[in-house]
Amino acid sequence: MMLLDRLRQPRRATWDEFLFFLMSYCQLLVARLEAIEQEVDPRARPVSWSDFPESEAGSELLFWMLYQGHVEHFRWVADAPYHGSVAASVLTLCLSETSAFALTETGAAFAVAFLEDALVPREEGVFSAAWDNLVLGRLLPHYRSDRRLFLWGHHVLKHFRQPAQNQELVLCAAEELGWPLWFDDPLPRRGTGNPKVRLHDTIKDLNRRQEPYLIHFMGDGTGTRIGWSYR
Repeated sequence: MMLLDRLRQPRRATWDEFLFFLMSYCQLLVARLEAIEQEVDPRARPVSWSDFPESEAGSELLFWMLYQGHVEHFRWVADAPYHGSVAASVLTLCLSETSAFALTETGAAFAVAFLEDALVPREEGVFSAAWDNLVLGRLLPHYRSDRRLFLWGHHVLKHFRQPAQNQELVLCAAEELGWPLWFDDPLPRRGTGNPKVRLHDTIKDLNRRQEPYLIHFMGDGTGTRIGWSYR
């Protein structure tokens, strides 16, 4: 089984969540294989959110798949010339009724291994291991100061190759605090310049050049606190 990005406050998936994953990965894999058989780009045949199994935690579990890099997010948009709709890739974590999902290469490899272990286990203990591997938890950003990487799960949002002291100080503070939605300005007050302006500029720089742009930083209007949200 392929390794997954581990989460804060981890917990094993419940039986209902396990079934959601089982049916969802089946559905996504079938859609992908049918597209390949028809010589169509699988990304052009995503599965609509409304077609996934009904589950109270469905949006949370699809969010988990995005975090792991297993699915790509699309939205159906009107295709006026053909009086229908087409799937457009979107770089956002905000799900909507028009959202649809297709397996990535990583997701397809995971789906094949997971379904094989869950449905046709080759030996004793394989099924339990497949279930144990579905670890849920808080889907938070992460800053790896040793490699200067700002991450959301499988996604590299920024790789700092040039000095960016203020941005990295904010990210280190958020990491140390466990990524609360709001925290105090960690930038040092010494030196010249207006602290409020410095924080404002740092927030703007954190939002710039994220690829993909998935985490939005913001101030609270006082110039003393910084917050973040999914985008």
